[in-house]
Amino acid sequence: MQYYIRDHYPEPNLSLELVSNSAGLSSSYLGKLFKGSTGQSFSEYLNHTRLEMARELLLTTKDTAAKISETVGMYNITYFSTLFKKKYGASPSAYREQASIRGVEDDLFNGNQKSEGIGDNAD
Repeated sequence: MQYYIRDHYPEPNLSLELVSNSAGLSSSYLGKLFKGSTGQSFSEYLNHTRLEMARELLLTTKDTAAKISETVGMYNITYFSTLFKKKYGASPSAYREQASIRGVEDDLFNGNQKSEGIGDNAD
C-alpha cells in the first residue's frame, strides 16, 4: 500500500476508505495492517509523503506554496502550511529562503548537513 500512496498521493480525495473499498477490505482492517507494517496511520503516512514531495518541489521549482500544495493533493493552503511548519520548523516560503542560503543540494541530499562548497553565498 505504500507504493500505492507514493503513486497516488496527488489525488486530493485519496483516503483509507477509498483504498480499502478498491481492495475489497474493511477500512479498519486495512488500517490496522498498514499501521502494523509502517508504524504510522494511513493519514500520517499520506501527509508525510505529500510533505516530502512538497519540500522537494519547494527546493527545485519556483512554484508558489499554494501551487505546490495543490500539486501534492493538499488544497487547503492553511492546513498545508501548518503541517509543513510542524514537520520542518518553518513555513514553506521561509524554508525555501533558508534552503537557498544553505544550498538546495545540501537540503535534498545531505540531510541538512552543510556540504563543502555548497551554499556558501546567499545570492
